Amino acid sequence: MWDSYTHKHPEFVKDGVNGDVADDSYHLYHRDIEMLRELGVDHYRFSIAWSRILPTGLINNINERGLDYYDNLIDELQKYNIEPVVTLYHMDLPQRLQDMGGWANPLSVEWFEDYARVLFEKYAGKVKYWVTINQPNNICMDGYGDKTMAPAINMKGIADYICVKNVMVAHAKVYRLYEKKYKKKCNGLVGIALALNWADPVNNKTENVKAVEDYREFTIGLYMNPIWSKEGDYPKVVKDLIAKKSKEQGFTKSRLPELSTEEKAMLKGL
Repeated sequence: MWDSYTHKHPEFVKDGVNGDVADDSYHLYHRDIEMLRELGVDHYRFSIAWSRILPTGLINNINERGLDYYDNLIDELQKYNIEPVVTLYHMDLPQRLQDMGGWANPLSVEWFEDYARVLFEKYAGKVKYWVTINQPNNICMDGYGDKTMAPAINMKGIADYICVKNVMVAHAKVYRLYEKKYKKKCNGLVGIALALNWADPVNNKTENVKAVEDYREFTIGLYMNPIWSKEGDYPKVVKDLIAKKSKEQGFTKSRLPELSTEEKAMLKGL
């Protein structure tokens, strides 16, 4: 997705650069690991490129050479007692899936679960630590609600909220998949990586304290509440305010898609 976008819109990134080569870790991973050893690093977090494993994004076309590359990388890390920490998704969807709506398509949950299953089958015996999705807030708010990141859908208050639901449910599905099928045998840990913005009120005035509390719920609670609350749902203030605004704007229901009872149960306590 990022490859396609930066080639079509070179002005999107400073100096018109793209990620075709970048630091070329694909060819230079031996040297990368040497430098990790020199630095005394004992854990190394890296992302697997979905499109390198499934070129079309779908389960029916698996690229064995892509799997071999990560196999070699993991083996090389472990050879020097460096623990691999694997991120399944770091903001780069296969373009074919983005063409079908990406994270705004509810089928994205199934696509992600299929992709994760391929990786768990291949690497669960070697890898103990897994991150499902990196920074869902940036994926959804910047990529779907704004145009500061690919795919730059720029439908604030609509596409971003659809994305939030699908990304969070996708995380839950993959977490439960690991717990059910791989946890007992491999004893690994699966989590999600959240990048969250904190805020404090400028003073103790009631309206400022309330504004900051609401801000935290919209930017932090939206992602944390479904996982760590007893309800397994979005914060009440978020649901209420979006529903109220949606009605005022002429929508027949809230722009924030509801989580079903099953989805809430699946998300709780991850």
